[in-house]
Amino acid sequence: MLFDENFGTFELEYSMITLESSPVPLVTKNIKDFKAYIETKKSVTTVQKTNSLVSKFNHFLLENNVKQDMLTLPPPELDVLIGSYILSLEKDNGEPYEPDTLTSYHRAIDRHLPDNDDPSNIVQDVEFRTSRKVLEAIRKELKQTVL
Repeated sequence: MLFDENFGTFELEYSMITLESSPVPLVTKNIKDFKAYIETKKSVTTVQKTNSLVSKFNHFLLENNVKQDMLTLPPPELDVLIGSYILSLEKDNGEPYEPDTLTSYHRAIDRHLPDNDDPSNIVQDVEFRTSRKVLEAIRKELKQTVL
């Protein structure tokens, strides 16, 4: 068993080769192989939804003159931008989204980061506390007024 912070605990597949009559295990899988395998197991609809919602966040960044890719933004700056984005979200007709829809936007950004080798976790890292508090507050407000 091996442990990798991005993949957790996993077992490696071994092949046996013989060198001077002594079997030596040879690792036949590498991290790229694991990443490729994981990609094949992801839900197609979740991947599509994540890409769509992240595209909307990227559009928000451009509208707000943020020219840097979200993957290169420092966590405190990204945290503020995510909070601002969550506050700005509304349907095309101007009505507010359901609370769970706002959470899905937040979670899409959270999925996008590790999928692109960014170690940030906006759901758990303290650097993203503000955007989580914004999401929590707007969800509470919407539950009181909309539902």
